[in-house]
Amino acid sequence: MHVTKHIRLLTLSALISITALLNAQSTRYIVKGGPEFSGGVFIGWGAKINGYGTTTLLGGTDSTTQSAWKDYAGVTQAGNVITKTASNGWGNAGAISYNQLKRLENGWIAYNVDALINTFEFGLSTNSTTDFDSIQYAVMLDSGQISVYNSGVLIGNYGSAAINDIIHIERIGNVLFYTKNEIVFYNQEVNAKEVLQINVSLYTIGTTFQIESSFGLGNLFKPYSTLRKKLNGGFYLPILGKLYFKFDGEYNSGVLNYKVVDNLTGDTVSVPSINTTVKSYGDNRYELNLEGTLTSGGNYYTLQVTTEKNVSYYLRFKY
Repeated sequence: MHVTKHIRLLTLSALISITALLNAQSTRYIVKGGPEFSGGVFIGWGAKINGYGTTTLLGGTDSTTQSAWKDYAGVTQAGNVITKTASNGWGNAGAISYNQLKRLENGWIAYNVDALINTFEFGLSTNSTTDFDSIQYAVMLDSGQISVYNSGVLIGNYGSAAINDIIHIERIGNVLFYTKNEIVFYNQEVNAKEVLQINVSLYTIGTTFQIESSFGLGNLFKPYSTLRKKLNGGFYLPILGKLYFKFDGEYNSGVLNYKVVDNLTGDTVSVPSINTTVKSYGDNRYELNLEGTLTSGGNYYTLQVTTEKNVSYYLRFKY
């Protein structure tokens, strides 16, 4: 397995040679293949490799998006930052992003090293779990030491990191590049048609983690949840501190009265005011910003909305 993986490192050298033939200038653009392809190495539109005879990779996408987390466990969340509260160990803390790298889309994630004493793993995956061995394409930082893992299998160790180093994992076509400060330390062939999300698994208690990406939330940016007359066993996870909910109005106009109750204490908590006008019969959508008013700590709350006809609707959420 290790021999095969290291042979794939030659892919970058081959690409750089192709680049040199295509263009004699210092920054080169490789444009090969089409929206559907089979076999060979596909380099997507806008992919840039800087120079030849070097291993410096420049990302083809310039936009930067903060991550939004879901399905997190063993952590507290404040905006796009998660902090491990569970005890030391694998499998009890992590999160998955709403951000998705679409099929046949180039994109990257970038982690700015801000501590060297913790152990954690992050990367890209199609899996929706946060176990150590579930992240398909991962970098582990273990007290500052860099390793690459594929679904829990060690691929190789690649030196150490320093504070403020930038570690990228970037998919360009069907090649995945791992870089530190834009210097490639590993690359492998992947399926460009996979839809990938950001996964993180945290080992050390107290680890604080945030990451940026070039790909956004797409259609999941505002997943509105419907209020119901009776609560069920589920709960909603706010996105980037915002609670999105929808109310199916029974009349053409009216006003919603609302409150948020702490499920542990039963107390009504203070939240910002929102426009609660029922604009029309049917679908009405609202956005409640929780940041700065509720302390993120994995607590459960219930949003209660009461109509002018004194009918109440509910939504349980965790924040």
